[in-house]
Amino acid sequence: MKELLTYIAQNLVEHPDQVSVTEHETPAETVLELRVAAEDMGKVIGRQGRIAKEIRALMRSVAQRQGKKVSVDIIDLSSRSRRGRAPAFLILTLRGEPTMIHPYLECGQIVNTHGIRGEVKIVPWADSAEFLCQFSTLYVDGSPVQVLNARVHKGSVIAQLEGVNDVNTAMLLKNKVVHIRREDANLPEGAFFLADIIGLDVVDEQGVKLGTLKDILSPSRQKVYVVEGEREILIPAVPEFVLETNVDGGYIKVRLIEGM
Repeated sequence: MKELLTYIAQNLVEHPDQVSVTEHETPAETVLELRVAAEDMGKVIGRQGRIAKEIRALMRSVAQRQGKKVSVDIIDLSSRSRRGRAPAFLILTLRGEPTMIHPYLECGQIVNTHGIRGEVKIVPWADSAEFLCQFSTLYVDGSPVQVLNARVHKGSVIAQLEGVNDVNTAMLLKNKVVHIRREDANLPEGAFFLADIIGLDVVDEQGVKLGTLKDILSPSRQKVYVVEGEREILIPAVPEFVLETNVDGGYIKVRLIEGM
């Protein structure tokens, strides 16, 4: 498993020579610690934490076939373990229990500087980098920071922040998580934050509860809902199967087919 995780990570990052995996055996499970360069954290975490979740899901699947349990810690070379972290709009709670409506949402991470004028490169934890460019104010360490200008560059956001006028100042922001204020976001009618549906009840067409929405995966361009109940159910997040999402009502209505 160590070799598999190393291979996956090296093919995701820009600095494969800095990838290392350490394997520890505990009485309960095998712990794999994946270390990458700080600037590659966005590559292995992904938008909304998708890539990290997919890596963990894959490694768990491989371990189960071998009759083992495994956990994966993702660590950058300049900081301690980020195990248990749920980046992006996905705010996970223990056992999928509903969480309060947070006024601020994580939307990305500053992974590097850009140029010599103090611009920063932000890996967006959203469906698109364009979404992040609409905000005139971002929040770093709980403090508001004005965005003087922002543009999309190769899937990331290049931003000039107020008070950040040189590379040295920009470097101080490296690896900082960026937040937005919920009320500043202009969502299309019928859209919602993924954070708001984690923990909702999932019911069938007759209203019978199947479980709660525990996680959201994106193995490809299509999201997949992970429902935890008497058994785990994977439901493609498409209109054919997801009939209604009622955030205020606290439920998601789905249609199941044989084999789900």
